[in-house]
Amino acid sequence: MGWNDINDDQMNVTQEKTGKKLRIPLHPEFRQLLCIIPKQPVKILTSYTGRIWTYSRWQEAFSEERANHNAQGYVTHGLRKLIILANTLVKNNRMWEEIRT
Repeated sequence: MGWNDINDDQMNVTQEKTGKKLRIPLHPEFRQLLCIIPKQPVKILTSYTGRIWTYSRWQEAFSEERANHNAQGYVTHGLRKLIILANTLVKNNRMWEEIRT
């Protein structure tokens, strides 16, 4: 995701599977976080070495960390459910502290 995908109070994304364009409202705390991230030329998140996070790179890094922490039972796909749950809690005015727990 690049900085040009962020507009005021929303981010614009395109679903990979369907090609459907989505406009997702930004939570105020997420917007604050974006303000402190250095504005790299194209992508918002890069690795500490400056590499762009592709899906395959994310899976590779996640697998490395799982091995380092003996956590083979965790999968990247499971993070979707966590994001959906967090989004639901935010929509229901739950505080980030509650979501983190």
